[in-house]
Amino acid sequence: MLVLHTIRTHWSSSRRRARAGCWAAEDLFQGEQRQT
Repeated sequence: MLVLHTIRTHWSSSRRRARAGCWAAEDLFQGEQRQT
């Protein structure tokens, strides 16, 4: 079950990275809205 553990840890880290990317995209979008 070592493979399953590796997949789980990799999945959680990629999820965290995707969430951070969503936050960055939201900040960019709000910044553009504030300019116009």
